[in-house]
Amino acid sequence: MRNPYVTGSYVTGRQHYGRETLIDCLLHGEGRAYWVVGSRRIGKTSLLRQLELRALEDADSTLIPIVWDMQGCNSFACLSRYLADAVSDHPERFEPLQLPVKMLRSENASVFLAQARRRAVQAGRELFLLCDETEVLINIARSAPQAMQQLHKQLTAGAGLRVVMATGDELTTELLPPTVTQGTGAKLGNPRLRAADLESLTYAVVERGLMDSGPNEDNLHAKIVNRVERELIAQVMINCNQVQTKAATRLGINRNTLHKKLKEYNLEG
Repeated sequence: MRNPYVTGSYVTGRQHYGRETLIDCLLHGEGRAYWVVGSRRIGKTSLLRQLELRALEDADSTLIPIVWDMQGCNSFACLSRYLADAVSDHPERFEPLQLPVKMLRSENASVFLAQARRRAVQAGRELFLLCDETEVLINIARSAPQAMQQLHKQLTAGAGLRVVMATGDELTTELLPPTVTQGTGAKLGNPRLRAADLESLTYAVVERGLMDSGPNEDNLHAKIVNRVERELIAQVMINCNQVQTKAATRLGINRNTLHKKLKEYNLEG
């Protein structure tokens, strides 16, 4: 049988067959970010285009698909232009988000994704970002680490965005920069957080708290700040072997205040 997946043209619809389990997982799986790896001529682009088609054909789908082909990009500015072009090719898909026309031509991919995600959450929708030829991100991350850190923050934010990234099997961990494989600064217990700095993590926590809150939420301090404070106290107590005097010193509060907060947050014992 002739291999239908050839370099160049992609296939969709009736010409695309098989991989139903994979397609169902990418469309409906619990995860929000997926990495598809395969050799050339295995049909990665066809898979992404089929996902786009399936999302558009499903009348009950909340997904807004956008194919972001990164092939040939060598800078963050180029990535942003390619995303803006992909959005401009199908402006009708973004009408439910009521995004300003200027935002649809944003010259910063991270800014666009942040705004579009927020609007998608408000509208009860999800951006379905289908990224092709993502090998280019490795070299761009080396030349523009700060810009790529902001992009990484948006791609992994979760709410309002589902991401599928396709790449060739020539991409291995040996090609990844140290900021990805090793992280920077202090080593955090959760590997997913190792490459993020404190400012980025704080931004993400507050952003997620605001996005999860309803428009009429009037207790944001308790919902967000108190949760962070509780986690801080819990971890400091563990690091100090539950010795309150030592923990209070590290936290910069007096022992009576710490005792009250331990009781308030049900951290006693």
